[in-house]
Amino acid sequence: MPHRLHALTGRIVDYETHTSPSSDPNPEWLQRAAEDPFRLIFEHHPEPMWVFDTETFAFQAVNRAATELYGYSREEFLSMTLLDIRPEDQKAEFHRYCDTMRRSPIFAERGISDTWTHRKKNGEILEVTIKWRPIKQGNRVSIVSVIHEVTDESRKASQMNIQANALSQVTEAVFAVDNSRNIQYWNKAAEALYGYTADEVLGKALSSVIDYEYLSHTDESKARESLQTRGHWRGEKVHRRKDGRSFFVESSMNTLRSDDGAVVGIMAVSHDVTEQKKVRQALLETNEKLAAIIEASPVAIIVSDTQGCIKAWNPAATRIFGWTEKEMLGSSFHRLLPDGLSSDYCRIRDSVLKGGAFSNKETRHLCHSGALIDVSVSSAPLHDFNDKVIGVVSLITDITARKRTENELRLAKEAADSANRTKTQFVANISHEIRTPLSAILGFAEMMFDAKQTVSERMNCIARIRHNVKNLTALIEDLLDLSKVEAGKFEIAPTGFPLLPELSEVTTLLQNQILRKGLGLRILFKGPIPKTITSDPTRLRQILINVVGNAIKFTDRGTITITTWLDEKHSSDKVFLCFDIQDTGPGIPTDQRESIFEPFAQIDSSVSRRFGGTGLGLNLSRRLARILGGDVILAESQPGKGSLFRVLVDPGEISGVPMMENVTEADLRAKQYTEFQPQSASLTGMRVLLVEDGQDNRFLINHFLRSSGAQVDAAINGMEGAELARNKAYDLILMDIQMPILDGYQTTTKLRAEGVKTPIIALTAHAMKGEKQRCFDVGCNAYLSKPIDANTLVEMVSRYRNMPPSVAVH
Repeated sequence: MPHRLHALTGRIVDYETHTSPSSDPNPEWLQRAAEDPFRLIFEHHPEPMWVFDTETFAFQAVNRAATELYGYSREEFLSMTLLDIRPEDQKAEFHRYCDTMRRSPIFAERGISDTWTHRKKNGEILEVTIKWRPIKQGNRVSIVSVIHEVTDESRKASQMNIQANALSQVTEAVFAVDNSRNIQYWNKAAEALYGYTADEVLGKALSSVIDYEYLSHTDESKARESLQTRGHWRGEKVHRRKDGRSFFVESSMNTLRSDDGAVVGIMAVSHDVTEQKKVRQALLETNEKLAAIIEASPVAIIVSDTQGCIKAWNPAATRIFGWTEKEMLGSSFHRLLPDGLSSDYCRIRDSVLKGGAFSNKETRHLCHSGALIDVSVSSAPLHDFNDKVIGVVSLITDITARKRTENELRLAKEAADSANRTKTQFVANISHEIRTPLSAILGFAEMMFDAKQTVSERMNCIARIRHNVKNLTALIEDLLDLSKVEAGKFEIAPTGFPLLPELSEVTTLLQNQILRKGLGLRILFKGPIPKTITSDPTRLRQILINVVGNAIKFTDRGTITITTWLDEKHSSDKVFLCFDIQDTGPGIPTDQRESIFEPFAQIDSSVSRRFGGTGLGLNLSRRLARILGGDVILAESQPGKGSLFRVLVDPGEISGVPMMENVTEADLRAKQYTEFQPQSASLTGMRVLLVEDGQDNRFLINHFLRSSGAQVDAAINGMEGAELARNKAYDLILMDIQMPILDGYQTTTKLRAEGVKTPIIALTAHAMKGEKQRCFDVGCNAYLSKPIDANTLVEMVSRYRNMPPSVAVH
């Protein structure tokens, strides 16, 4: 079968191959090639050659050089396979290699070359380089191989060639000089760096090509000494290029020696470090600036590693925390953390080490003194030159003063807001307290113009007018007294006076209130008391009436006990006359015991709706008592059981005053008003629901409506009013706004939500801005302000006769 052989000459040889028995020393294909002149090329080629089958690895042809190199005869070769000349440990590797080689497109196109280890017939191992190329025989493929023995000389030459190629390809300038300093080698990188080609410099003196100078810290004498003693030198120099430009180089020089050890020259490796020096100089300047900033920074700058160990500590950190740099370097950051914050710090540190950062986190840190300070902390990860996180940089600002100021501002704002709320509540309460008695006064006065009134009914009106005038007068006096105390213009008139008559006057004035609520009153005297004292009797009476009246107001059942005694062993080394006022009211919560003495303050706004009052009594009483040299204090209080207020008064000089013993309590009784039955007059047929908690106003409005012919049902609070409105049909509802249990706003909202469409007129003693609109917002149709005028009331109510519920009248 004809084939083509690519010989080393590059020519193509046609030949045929046959698988022949090993006994045939002259294969048929060689005989056929006898006439082919290229047969001689294969047979007499100086390098060993053979052809083998890729499936069986059997040798199909070998030349004379192969038999001479390996020691096998041609017949022996043709009875062997390629595996027979390979060491045992390479046979498996050779199989894998051939499998890979068969699949390689490069091998199919132009063959490959590789180095292997073979074994001669005498067992000697030799290293060979083989060039392979495939040839086809029908459906089978054979490989023609040219073998080259790798000798020591050729190996050295190859290595030198590789080294030379490597040196020519490196990016650093490499050149070599002999002992006369003449250039013997000059690579491509040297050409690029200095501007000279190799042809321009080879054989020339180095000094004629490179104009250079050593830097001061690595002078020439030191370089020569290092080369002579250690065989190498490394340092920086200034070189000049062919175009005259100077530049910095980092140079590494080593002596070159022959095989016998003699110095034959010097090889130098240089690279341009001009840009690196600029960068280093800029970095040095930046670091110096940064160091100066860190040193002068008012912010504590602390650097810690990934475990929290402190590696840097600036002067500001010392100033803020009190520890010196020497004390803190190597310490754990946990040293700055108070108990309970370590876990929070670890969580934040782990987040920063993962690449996160945070700013202005406010927390607290420990100082050397043990004090806790408020700080603002900003942290970011610290990276090395490979961008690996190696620690945390923390900037810490002492914000203690700022936090103190903020807290003071917050407290001031809260105080201002509280004062504003108190003022607003006070104005609302004052409005209610003034308008409520005024409404009763005006109403009862109008009733007296009714010609049908009997003498008894008019006397009842007069009594009610008088009662409300007294309440109004007392309120106005309290307000005036308080304004005088606030202005520092309150004056007292101390004088000597008997004690018992004053106490009798107080109990007499309060008897009506006590009896009206069905309470008991006990007057006790503990130990001897002075017959007379020196003080202001009017102010003492005012104080006692306020404090006792306060106890009566907040007590629904039980007894009010007033105990008078002389405290001669007070902690202030003064003698005080004491009045203990014990009630059986609801008591006062612990957290509100001081606030009850604030001006215009009550436990909550519902107190004024349920019990009335402005919240002036206790504050004014305490201020008056202190002006009289004493005080008013809350001595005891138990929620659900009652309170004991103590009034202390300076009795003046009592060393020569007679003392009274075994003083007894007098029985006190009060008179009650007689009931008044009004007459009917107008609004005939109208059904009106009146929801009003004030007894006088309820009586008065009821009278006006019934006198005008209306049918009136009355409720004393919003809960009762809502129940009546649900179960009976009314033409109109009159709704007081300020009531206990359920106020007018809540009641109206509830009724409208339940679908009750009956017109509602709001009645309120408030005079606050927005009060009217709020009434309309919750569903009221109209608005009347107290005190109630009879004509206005009747006229307003008459508008709703036969009017659809959806029509609002403002």
